[in-house]
Amino acid sequence: MDLDPVNPLSNFIDAERNKYAEEDNNRFAFSLAQAARYYRFVLIIEERHNKLSHELISKCKQWTAWLHNNPNAAPGDAQLAVHREALLLSSKVQLEIETFYVFAKVLLDRLAFFIQDYFGQVHGVSLVSHRRLAKYEQRFQNAKALLFPDGFSAQLQYLTKQICDYRDKQVSHLRNPRSMKLVGFDEAGDTWLATTYLCPNDRDVQIQSDKIKQLKPALDTYVKQVIELVVSNRNKTRFRRTDAIRDSDREDIA
Repeated sequence: MDLDPVNPLSNFIDAERNKYAEEDNNRFAFSLAQAARYYRFVLIIEERHNKLSHELISKCKQWTAWLHNNPNAAPGDAQLAVHREALLLSSKVQLEIETFYVFAKVLLDRLAFFIQDYFGQVHGVSLVSHRRLAKYEQRFQNAKALLFPDGFSAQLQYLTKQICDYRDKQVSHLRNPRSMKLVGFDEAGDTWLATTYLCPNDRDVQIQSDKIKQLKPALDTYVKQVIELVVSNRNKTRFRRTDAIRDSDREDIA
């Protein structure tokens, strides 16, 4: 298994998998590794986003400083080059923010599917997505008699709203030909997307994405809760555990 020292899911796989017997050792590792893969993607996107954001803000400050100091002058080649670089960097930052939402949503979906794979399916409940888990969490919990970590339900709903809803409504399924996304930024070097409209009307809602520095810690909290969910409910898994085999051997001897 290709482990990443900053990936808590990969580290958990490495520490946990030998608690499961025979083929279930690999089944556990492969099932959770799907989520670990997308967590690694999120880390890469976060790093790229932070670098590009700082570059964009630097170019924007250069451009606005020149405009402020030369209000009546026409920009020369050097100034136009800075402006072009800022436009290109703006597109790259937008790409990274939207990509973060897309892959964060996939990560959440993979974690939901892992939970179903680990504990087994409940009749009439298919956890094929994070949104399904958020909808049926109580039913799944009751059917499997699970002990949920503190704050688990609240985190499910928060991530549904802040990541899944934005990804669905503002990235994948935005259907408004008058809409456009612009990059906003602050002095701390954080960037976000703001949706604006041509000829706005009363039905147009100004939507702003969250900052990645707010979303990533929320994802990290949830990942820790999923790990805690497994640790606290190992006796409810459908995978065969090595300690269960040892207990069975002791019963045979007795």
